[in-house]
Amino acid sequence: MSEPGIVDADLGRRERKKLETREALFRAAVQLFSARGVDETTVEDIADAVDVSARTFHRYFPSKEDVLFFDSADRRRRFAEALAARPDDEALLDSLRIAAHDLVDAFLGDPDDDRRRLLLIRSSVTLRAKNLHHTDLLSQIVADHAGARLAVDAGSPLPRLLAACTIAALRTAREQSLDQPDLDAHAEVDLCFDLLAELRAATDLHRSSARR
Repeated sequence: MSEPGIVDADLGRRERKKLETREALFRAAVQLFSARGVDETTVEDIADAVDVSARTFHRYFPSKEDVLFFDSADRRRRFAEALAARPDDEALLDSLRIAAHDLVDAFLGDPDDDRRRLLLIRSSVTLRAKNLHHTDLLSQIVADHAGARLAVDAGSPLPRLLAACTIAALRTAREQSLDQPDLDAHAEVDLCFDLLAELRAATDLHRSSARR
């Protein structure tokens, strides 16, 4: 019988190997999708680039498109943990802003890969649909947190609106950073939340400017 420490070490190595394979498949897919196009790239092409079989690929991902979202579950977990760590007496919009910054850090872990991934998502209807699914899951995390903090059902209007606004702020910051790589994504998140906090004043100001 193996000693517990040896078993734990073996499990750790296996998990690291799985993560390395997932990341390698992601990087290969990004390169191939960028060079050939999503529709023109096959699962076999991606698997061959990493020297694994198509069967092994499907142990990790249901489809070739899913490989671009290999880290989405980890990002959702990180986002949920960041929200859960905020104090109950903190203003809710401040909690959402801080957690959003934490998620931006995750996106910027490898900004070049993230930029290429976003460009690919923009280029494909299928990828945009999958991205929307993952975005909806993030939105639900916000709604659940907001509902708990406000002591209302997560499906009621205010938590849903807060969730939609938070995700919109994140999306706007990421897309602005994509279009203008020199922009500070964290500053863009702050700008979006500042605008959310003063949305009425911002819209009134723009309306007044448009009338001149």
